[in-house]
Order: sequence, then C-alpha cells, then structure tokens
Amino acid sequence: MPDIDVKRRTLLQATGATVAVATLGGRAFAAPPRQAPQNLRAVDPVNPADAPVAISYVTEAVDDGSSMVIVGDGFTAQSEVWLLKLAKDSLDDAKASFGGQATLPDSPPSGAVKATLVSAAREQVLVAGQVGYPNPAADVAVFPTAVWVKTGEHWSRPYVMNKPAIFFAETDVLVPGETIRLFGRNFLATYGVTGANYDYPIALREADGDTVHWAQLYDGEGQARPNYKPHVAQIRIPADIPDGEYELSVHTRYGLENGWSNSVPVRVRAARTLVNRLARHDLTDQPGTASGSVRVDVVSIPDDARYNDNSRRIQDRLDAVGRRRGGGIVRLPAGPIAIGTTLRVPDGVVLEGSGRGATRLTTPLGSAFAGTFAVSDLFPSPSFVTGFTGDYTPYWAPHQPLVWLEGSSGLSDLSIQAGSRDFTAVLIGNSDPEKIQEDVFVKRVDLTIRATRYALRSAFTPTNAGIHVVSPTARLVISDCVIDAHEPLAMYAGRHAHRHAMIVRNSLSSHQRQDSNIGMIMGWSDSVFEDNELYSGGRGLICQMNTSRVYFGGNRIHEIGGRGNASEVLMAESGYALEEVTVSGAAATTVTTSSTLPAGAARATSSELYAWIAEGRGFGQLRRIADNDGQGTLTLEQPWRTVPDATTKIDIITHPAVNNLWVNNVYSNGRGFMQPFYGSGFENIITGNEIRSAGGLSIWSGFTVQGKARRSTGAYNLIYTNMLTGSDAINLYGGNTAGQEDVPGGMFANTVRRNQVWSRGSACQTNQYYNIWFSRPAEADPNLEASINLRRCDSTVVEANYVFQDDNGVLARGGKNNLVRFNRMDRVPNRILRQEDTRDLIATAPPFEEPY
Repeated sequence: MPDIDVKRRTLLQATGATVAVATLGGRAFAAPPRQAPQNLRAVDPVNPADAPVAISYVTEAVDDGSSMVIVGDGFTAQSEVWLLKLAKDSLDDAKASFGGQATLPDSPPSGAVKATLVSAAREQVLVAGQVGYPNPAADVAVFPTAVWVKTGEHWSRPYVMNKPAIFFAETDVLVPGETIRLFGRNFLATYGVTGANYDYPIALREADGDTVHWAQLYDGEGQARPNYKPHVAQIRIPADIPDGEYELSVHTRYGLENGWSNSVPVRVRAARTLVNRLARHDLTDQPGTASGSVRVDVVSIPDDARYNDNSRRIQDRLDAVGRRRGGGIVRLPAGPIAIGTTLRVPDGVVLEGSGRGATRLTTPLGSAFAGTFAVSDLFPSPSFVTGFTGDYTPYWAPHQPLVWLEGSSGLSDLSIQAGSRDFTAVLIGNSDPEKIQEDVFVKRVDLTIRATRYALRSAFTPTNAGIHVVSPTARLVISDCVIDAHEPLAMYAGRHAHRHAMIVRNSLSSHQRQDSNIGMIMGWSDSVFEDNELYSGGRGLICQMNTSRVYFGGNRIHEIGGRGNASEVLMAESGYALEEVTVSGAAATTVTTSSTLPAGAARATSSELYAWIAEGRGFGQLRRIADNDGQGTLTLEQPWRTVPDATTKIDIITHPAVNNLWVNNVYSNGRGFMQPFYGSGFENIITGNEIRSAGGLSIWSGFTVQGKARRSTGAYNLIYTNMLTGSDAINLYGGNTAGQEDVPGGMFANTVRRNQVWSRGSACQTNQYYNIWFSRPAEADPNLEASINLRRCDSTVVEANYVFQDDNGVLARGGKNNLVRFNRMDRVPNRILRQEDTRDLIATAPPFEEPY
C-alpha cells in the first residue's frame, strides 16, 4: 500500500500549495512526561472562563480543500484559522501514548497552515476551508487535525477534529476471544483497508484500575464495502482478559496522546448462559461456552392430534424445563401443530422447532383460539410522552399472542400462522415496569398474521403484528425471520429504552391494502438494524420517543406508500425543546439553571435529555444530561469544553436523534422520503444511501411545540456520498415559519457534501408527500424546487455535489450564512436560486454556458 502522506505531499506540491504535513508527532515540541492512565474524555480540556477566544465545536469529516464550520467565542472577520494534520505514529508508539496527557501547544507549531476564512458573517461562527487545493480534492480520507483560531493577539486552545469517535459497541457484555463491532466515525484515516497500515490499537482499561488489555483490529468481512469502514470497526477481544468492567478506546495511529477516541463501557464475562449464547446473532464465533451439556426435551405430537389443541402438552414441558436449573431447549417435531391457547415460554427456556419450513404452529381447526394473555399481566403503558404514545394498554384488550416470551427466553426454527382475528404471533413482555428483559431472541422464524379488517386511517395503536415487544430489553436479537403481518414489528418503550438490540437479516412486509408501518420502535439506543428487507405497507421503519446511537445499514426498502401519514422510511421522529433556561452558575460537568424539571427527570424515562447552548457563552455545545436535582442544577455526562456564563441560554431537548448512522441503504419504488430524522437531531451521519425512483432524502427540524418558546434544532449532521436517481430532492428544512434566523434554531451547521442527484423526478408525479408536507400549499411552486433545497437553514455547507438534468440545482430559501460552492451541475440551466431572505449566502457556480 503506498504511503498516503507521500502521495498527498506530491499532489500539494504539484499545485504549488503550501505543504500541509505536520511535524507534530510528539517530536516537534517537548512532550509532557507520561502520566498514569486515566478515563479518556470525549471532549478536549475545558476552556477557562476568561478565555477571550475559544472553540466550542468544529464540524468533522473535512476533506482537503473543503470547508468546515467552527463555533465558539471571540471570533471576528479578522480572525485567522490554522490547521495542523497530526503526524502518523507507529503501532508501538500509539500504544505507549495511551493514558498520557493530551496536550498541544498554545499556538500552531512549524508545519501548520493558515486556512482560508470563507465567512465570518454570523457571530460566534467561522466558515473556513480551502487548504492546499483550490477546490475539494479527490482524496476523501480524513485525518486527525488540530485547529486554532487567532483573534488579535489571542489564540484559542487547540481543538482536535477528525479523531476516531466511538458511538457504541454492538453489545455491552463480552466474552474473551469473541469478535464484536464498534460503530462511530473516523475509524479509517487512510486509503488502506487491510494490512499493516490499517492495524491500530484498541485499549481495554480496567474501570477500577490501570491495567490495560489490547484487543485486535480484525479484518474478516471479505468484500470491502464503500462507506463502511470509516464507521464500523471489527475487533477481537483478548482470549486471556479476566472478568470485569472495562473502558474501551481506539486510536488510528495519528497524533499520539491527542489521537485517542472517547471510551465506552463494556463488561467481560467468562461464560454465557444458554439463552445468552443462543441469542448471539452470529454463531460462528462463540467462545465462552457455559459449562455442562445442553438439555433438550422433545415434545411428541401424535399424528391424529396435529390439528387439535396441543397447548397443554407443550406448556407442561416448557414449565418443567423452566424449573430446571440452567433451563434448556424444548423442541417441537416437524409438521403442523395446532395450539388453542397462548404458549408461555419462561425464563431460561428456548422453544425450538425442527426448521422454519418444517414445524408450523397454527390455531385449531375445530375450535376458536382462546389465549391466556391478559392485559393486566403487563405494567401500565407509559403516558409521559404525549402525541406519539400515551397509554396504549386499552388497545391490547382484544389481542392474544400465540407465543409469549418472558424473561430471558427464545424462539427459533419454526413457522407461525394465524387467522384474521386480533392476533399477535410473538409477544415479548413482563409485568414489572423496572424489569429489563435480557438476551431474549426470535431467530429463523416465519410469521404470517393476515388481517381481513384493514385500517382505513393511520393510527399509533397496536394492530395485528408479527412481533410485539412491550417491555424494555437488553441485547434483544431478531434475526433471519420472515414476517408478513399488518405491522410486522412493534417495540414499545417503558421506563427504560431498548438497548443493544440486533435486528438483522429479516424480511418484513405488509399487505398492500393495509395502511401500516413495517416497523415501529419506541425508544432505543446502541442498537443495529442491518441487512433487512422492508416492502409494501404504508411506511417503513418509524422510530419515536428516542433514537440514539443506532446503526441503520445495508437495508433494502421498496414499494412503500400507504394512504395515510407520509410514507417515510427509516425515520427517527420527534425531539423538541422542553424549555429554554437561563444560567446562574456552571462548572465543568454541572450547570445551574432556571429549569423546572422535576428531580430525576433525566433518569425517569427511556427518553434521553440533552442541554443545547442556543445563545451566549459556549454557543453550539451539546451535552447529554445525566441527572438533575429538581432545583435547576443539571449534571452532564461529559464536561463542557467552554463553560457557560450568565449570557448563556440553554434549550433542554428531549429525545433527539443523536449519533445515529444511516449507511448504504437502498430505497426504491416508493412514495415517501428517506427521512433520517424529523424534529431534533445532532451528529448523525447519512452516507452511501441510494434512492431510486422514490421520494428524496430529507432532514427536518425547526418545529415549535405549543407553549414552548424554542424551535427544535438539527445541527452538525453530515449528508455525504448519497445518490438519488429519478427521485426527488435532498431537502434540509429549518422551520415551519420564517423569522428568528438571528437565533439559530432549526437547521444549523449541517454539511451536504459529495452527493449525486441524477434526473430528479417531478414533485407532483413522484411524491404526494412532497407537496402536502414539505412545500406546503401556500409555498408550492414547481419552478422553485431544486435538486438540493435549503429552507431556512443556518451556516450550512453545500459542497462538491453533482447534479444532472434538472431545471434548478441548489435553492436557498431564507436562512443565513449558508455556503454553496464547488458543486458541479450538468444540463442544469438555473444552478443556484435564491428566494426570500438569503442573508450572507455565499454561492458560486459558473454560468450554464461555461464548462467546469
């Protein structure tokens, strides 16, 4: 593999540009003495309260020659931005740097370069770029880079952008020797996807000590998928690591102490229980086997009883195995098996068929199904979030599951078919609102629940479903299933979120006459929705209440478009400002405010709460609220980089979409948009998705809630390398009404880069949703729609995109301080349109007649 640094230097020198190669690698200035290992924070050191110039945030994934948005304090039109790409380290040096003091000099050392200041029109915001190239380079790799801002004689503290960042690990319970994946950003700093250049350190530090164990970066995926490795790292846990609690961090071999990622907590256990082991979605790599032989009880079904009620003989065996220490497997024979009442699978037990095409559970032919499930057996449904959930218990009254999974239990290798009554194929739930069901799974199961009474309107109520989950879960696995139901998958939130769910390789569908969601998930995080097929039905996967740190990857979605709502797919919905508060005092990890949140609100529900600095000192920072005392003091999960003061106003935002990844999904022949989030969303990455003959790709924010002063906010999201063919547009929508552009709400500092829009489809022909919801009747005008639309956006970068054959290329409608440049457009007469108030829009494009 060629040395990328040599290649980059050659390209830079060929253009006559200053060589932007750092001399910093712990060598250009005196490095501090090594310190004992410490818990690595996800943010840089706190800026002192009296710092005249301070950086709060820098947008990431910046290629050479492209632009970044810098947010902070003390900026003017005369400010300077300096960048230093951190030098490459050897593997041994990178490991030796773990736990050291992350320090950079107060001002840029030799080798740093001055970036072009593109805009300083908005207070507390700088847009900078154009380092080394006159336009964005073909090189799309990103490297850890230090940023300084100078105003007058004052320098900001350096800010390191493009470091590796771990959003989450796919499971929080590990066993020695197994392989797991990490999800995040900047895991691939070079072109090399294999070999020595791709090898980098992964540290597992004991949470209650200084001992460090080293995991191995594991390249076992085979085909190299585009857009994958920058965001997914596969690692192998050391075979000799002892039981304990650990903090996991990675380093991509750039910048020594300054190049370490944040840490995420994991637990290591020497062995798994039987259900925990079978729940793992990948059985090819299963160390940590539980001791003892697996007990399998086989149920015998006489041939002449196949279509009678066999519930009692199966339930007796399930109960007997449930009383056995360590549990076990109850196996059903091949062929049809009728059950007249609900099968209740207890804790520690797996109900297994002889193959999903072999064993077939159904209802009796000679008698009606009389389920044993009672609504009173479940805890009361949450009503703490209105508008989307409320109390759904009354809707359960007529529903009866065929199989009920309680506790840590599983279902595999069979088919379930039911008639047209109010059936649920599989129910996962328990009666304790505080109990989290761990390691429950449904694998290799076919479910067919066909309704004959179709819903004629959209409703957020339980309907005939394949799988209903009504309790919070940890490490839920639904894999390799085929589900055809009115609503194939419905997961509801309780007092806790669903954590570390793995929903992979399933085929989920609904009848075309039914106006339903293919999936509805209320409140989940640190989870994976991957390689699924979704087709037919009213909407695709809709996630409400809380969606944070979820990987949506490689899913195939087609033929979506129901009569009601808006036919969206892969949408995280909701997220808004609960209240706007003022600040009376602050420290590194706390802030005293005028908040009226009741004590413990940040821990009371499955919805995460965040503090977003909307005005004043420290503007632009987002921190998750770990706790609150009911007297206005908020405790943060991570320290501020810039501590707020009395000028600061904070929005307390509930359940925004944060640190989610939409990667390499394909959506075709559908009516609605791929809508990654609708409401508030921060630091989401939307990359490599393909939309073919369908709606477009859009993110929406800036909505108000009745009685609330602030709009929802969508900030720091990256829309990157997506392709739309014969479909609608890329849309960023920053609010229902005009005004308030001087206070960033709605869309702020998002990046739209390297996307392609080919022969955009007509809004009227392609997508009813577009005209009803996005344009709104008072604003709809086909002549004022473009391939990329900015509606009331703020400090947005639209750069290096390609548009082919459309009347209009980029439309900026309202908003402030947006940057549109270096976009190529062929067969596009009107390349850039400006409507309404487009203050401080920086837009460049050659006229239509001139080639690029």
